[in-house]
Amino acid sequence: MKAFFTVITVLLVSLSLLSAFLPETALAAEKKITTVPKAADIVISGKVMQIAESSPVKDALVSATDADGYTWVVATEKDGRYTMDGLASKKYQLTASADGYMEATKDITLTSEQKSGVDFVLSKWGSIAGAVLKGDGKTPVTDVLIFARGDGDKMATAKTDTSGKFKIEHVESGTYAVTVVHDQYGFTGKQVVVKSGQDVVGVALTALPGKIYGTVQAEATGRPIAKAKITARRMSLQEDQMGQSVQMSVSSGERGGYAIEGLGAGEFSVQVSGKGYGTMTAHVVLNQKQTQVRQDFDLPAQGGISGRIMGRKSGEPVEIIVMDAGGTLLKPEETAVHPDNTYVVKRLAPGEYTVVFKLGDSMNARRSVSVTRGKITEVIDLVLEKHNGSISGHVYSAQKKPVAGAVIVAGSDISGNYATSGDDGSYSIKGLAPGLYNLTVTISDQRTFRKERIAVEKDKAIKRIDFTVTAEQE
Repeated sequence: MKAFFTVITVLLVSLSLLSAFLPETALAAEKKITTVPKAADIVISGKVMQIAESSPVKDALVSATDADGYTWVVATEKDGRYTMDGLASKKYQLTASADGYMEATKDITLTSEQKSGVDFVLSKWGSIAGAVLKGDGKTPVTDVLIFARGDGDKMATAKTDTSGKFKIEHVESGTYAVTVVHDQYGFTGKQVVVKSGQDVVGVALTALPGKIYGTVQAEATGRPIAKAKITARRMSLQEDQMGQSVQMSVSSGERGGYAIEGLGAGEFSVQVSGKGYGTMTAHVVLNQKQTQVRQDFDLPAQGGISGRIMGRKSGEPVEIIVMDAGGTLLKPEETAVHPDNTYVVKRLAPGEYTVVFKLGDSMNARRSVSVTRGKITEVIDLVLEKHNGSISGHVYSAQKKPVAGAVIVAGSDISGNYATSGDDGSYSIKGLAPGLYNLTVTISDQRTFRKERIAVEKDKAIKRIDFTVTAEQE
């Protein structure tokens, strides 16, 4: 027993001596990690209430966090009041939270005096519930995403269950646009007002009645074309058409049939393309009297162009721009420039086209060409030439706001190029040879606007060629 006490005594003396030689910074660092620093005895107090009933919130947690990350936490009493002591003269971030409520925060700076009346008002979470149904008003639409978008960055989502029902939880108070995301149907949108703690129920989102349907077949044989891509693009969207899709796509079935439903009223550009065939476009109008329109397509065999590019070093990237007779910029699905400077553009429908070959900002060549069914049209050699002419300006809406993402194409008999408007609506088309140019602006809904016979002199910059897009075109 005597030996045991001797060992203990030696250990205690050793620890005492060791601590005397440790650096103060090391001890301070250890103390910071393991203990809360000693603070002045400043006390803050207040109450936590709920905004709806102006009644106290029991067992809410009130926390104070300083710049070093230390946190003090207390709970409210049944009358919603709290008292927190042991704080120092410094800045704190206070947070009040409780189950079923949104957090509330505030920053305070404490002095040597006690501080009372640090109160919080909490709002309860709300919710939005309803169902998504097809156009018959009975058949549920399952596993689709529902968006509730409010002011600023307010947004909440949910998915429908097997019965088409949904419930969007943790919704702040405010006004929300509730919409459905679906790739085959368009749906009515609903505007919903959610108050603090309110559960909004019975929000019915129903597929719109508009429908475009028909068959896709080969022009030469009359045989159905399966897996053709059919896209209906809305040409304008009014304010009262909240939640309706701007563009919807489907594929044709084994017998060439297709149906795009839930479009609602409006004007649509319907485009169809199939592997090995050209592309066709039709204009369709849906309204209250004409909710269904049959639109069949007889696709011609694909055509194309080919030739050789002169003035290009092997490996230099060349962009091929194709415009139809109306000046609309196209994006052929099969385009290639080979190492020997030969090129081919396939899958073009029969018709008249303008083709521009672009190397950098100033080198380009342009040709007009006719494409016939099922044939690759040979084009004489194209010589890339350097030009420094340019046209620039802005694209504005009718309200004088900039329009971003518009495609502006400039074309003449011997040259051509294009540009895309920036966030401020500005554009600049470079590499233009001397001549008269027709300018075509295409905006996101595929509507176009033109200006003709813009004169460009050799190496001259033409500025302030601005476009104003009317309400029907936005």
